[in-house]
Amino acid sequence: MQSLIGSVNFACKVVSPGRTFCRRLINSTIGLSKPFHHIRISSELKADLRMWLLWVSNADIQHFTDSSAKFGNGFWVVFNGAWAFGVWPKFWFEKGFTKDITVLEFFPIVVSVYIWGIRRYHIDQTINQ
Repeated sequence: MQSLIGSVNFACKVVSPGRTFCRRLINSTIGLSKPFHHIRISSELKADLRMWLLWVSNADIQHFTDSSAKFGNGFWVVFNGAWAFGVWPKFWFEKGFTKDITVLEFFPIVVSVYIWGIRRYHIDQTINQ
């Protein structure tokens, strides 16, 4: 369990919602006095572990993004062979929006959800009605 907790804790550095699951794994070891003692895995803990099996990587879904804060540059996004890009508007530089790389890196993710997620979902729903 300690080895598993170490691996999950490492993954939580990039999968921050996983911290909740990691905490429950850690809580399962409370009260153990020796590292070789056994613990009972509850159904809730099993469900948490199954959740980790659902995570996929960018390579699995072919989703890649990048952003640049340099004037005249912008972002690009690739999803399953399709791609999109854009240049940051001049007023973003004037207002200082481009100083926050977190915003710039998150923006193409939102764009890809709109283009290939939400928008596609609405198109599919319209066609199926």
